[in-house]
Amino acid sequence: MKSAAENELPGSISANEPSNVQGSARFSPNSECRVDLTRPSSVCIWAEQGFIVAYHRAEKLSYHLRDMDATAEMPDAMEIIYQKALTIGTSGVVDEYMENEGSEAASYSKATVLLSFIVEEATNLPLNPPFSLTPAEKKRIQTYINYLQTHQSQFLTSAPFPKLSADSPTK
Repeated sequence: MKSAAENELPGSISANEPSNVQGSARFSPNSECRVDLTRPSSVCIWAEQGFIVAYHRAEKLSYHLRDMDATAEMPDAMEIIYQKALTIGTSGVVDEYMENEGSEAASYSKATVLLSFIVEEATNLPLNPPFSLTPAEKKRIQTYINYLQTHQSQFLTSAPFPKLSADSPTK
C-alpha cells in the first residue's frame, strides 16, 4: 500500500488540501466560512480557488488512471441497480415484519422504481454494449415488482386513516 506522499504528483497539492489563491485561506471552497456574494472580488477568488482544487484532483485521478490495468472490468451498472433494488426490497420485508410502516412503504416504493427502471427504461438507453434482458429475466424481475406492489398495496389498505378532530374543517 502506498503512502500519501507516494501518491502525490510532483509539484502538485494534495487533493484533500485547499490551495491558497493570492494568499487568502479564508476563501477556501472547503472552509466553513461564507463567501460575501455581494463582492465580486471575493466570489472570483472563491471560484478560482475551487477550480484550482478541482483541477488538481482531476490531475491526480488521471495520474492514477494511467497506472490501472487496461483489462480491468468496469462494474455493470444494471447489476448494481438490480442488487440495490433487491437490498432495498429485503429491507422493506424486514420493516414489514418489524411493523416499521413508514420505512416499509418507502422501501417497497424505491425497490419497485429501481426494478421498473431496469425492465422498462434500461433497454432503451444508448449503452455500448446495449443492455438487454432475456424473457426469463424480464419475467423474474416483473414477478419481484408484482410482489412488492402487492405488499405495498396491502400496507396502504391496512393503514388506518387519520382521525379528524373536531377542530378540523370538513368539506
